[in-house]
Amino acid sequence: MGKVIVECNNLSNYGNLFETKSAEFNQITKNMEDIISSLESGWSGSDAENFKANAIAYLSNLKRLESTMLYYGNFIKGKSVNYSNACANFYDILNG
Repeated sequence: MGKVIVECNNLSNYGNLFETKSAEFNQITKNMEDIISSLESGWSGSDAENFKANAIAYLSNLKRLESTMLYYGNFIKGKSVNYSNACANFYDILNG
């Protein structure tokens, strides 16, 4: 028979790491958006439009990654709470 061990604090820390990285991606994308906006004032033409379109598509993918990391960070932290509650309930049953 197998044995499953869950270290709730480590699992919660892992979820927090995802949330931290999501916030870092948010800051990066904001900085990149500012750079792209500033280029519009001094650069025009088809090259500028191509660059802008590619940069916006890239930023869109970064934002998707950011939201995915935030989602899974919350998901993992929720699982940590579930496991912690299950363990607490188990010990309550043993002691009761």
